[in-house]
Amino acid sequence: MAGSSCQSLNNMKFPGRSSEPRAGREPSPESGGFEIVELKPENWSELKALRSEAVKDSPRAFGQTPEEVRAMGESEWKKLFETGKYFVVKEGGKVVGMVCVVRNKGEKASHVANVYGLYVAPGSRGRGLGRALVERALEDLRDDSTYKVKLAVDSKNTGAIQLYENLGFVKCGERHAELNVDGDFVNETEMELMLQPLN
Repeated sequence: MAGSSCQSLNNMKFPGRSSEPRAGREPSPESGGFEIVELKPENWSELKALRSEAVKDSPRAFGQTPEEVRAMGESEWKKLFETGKYFVVKEGGKVVGMVCVVRNKGEKASHVANVYGLYVAPGSRGRGLGRALVERALEDLRDDSTYKVKLAVDSKNTGAIQLYENLGFVKCGERHAELNVDGDFVNETEMELMLQPLN
């Protein structure tokens, strides 16, 4: 699947999202000792550590292999921050979740952004952290006058697809055989969300 401490994200409204509480909703990250922050280039090693875990735990969701992640040097990791923003969720000072947002370049496409690499460590799942990370990313993009947000997700990952649909994303296409994971070809569902009405 593909800032500072955030305000109560569970009370924020985004297009297509119901303001009614959902049965069984997990408490907000803040109530569980979590915080969501924007990771800075000098903290690249924290990104590398979680990315290394992510590509092993969820190989269908990431385009890199563990060996490719391990081979990246400091300068390569820092360069990633030149084109994207990385929001992470921390528990007790340790990064346990991440998501990346990248704005398109060029005058005609700068109103569009992409969400990449959503991941929450296994021990921290089931607490609403993935949702909170995406909401934090959308909050930042909305403040930055973004009109449309795009992403692609493993077509078999129904949980992630439902999460995105609950946030207002709609399916808009299918990519076939995007990844080859040890002979298993991964199809991806394309999704998009309009953050603002078009003129």
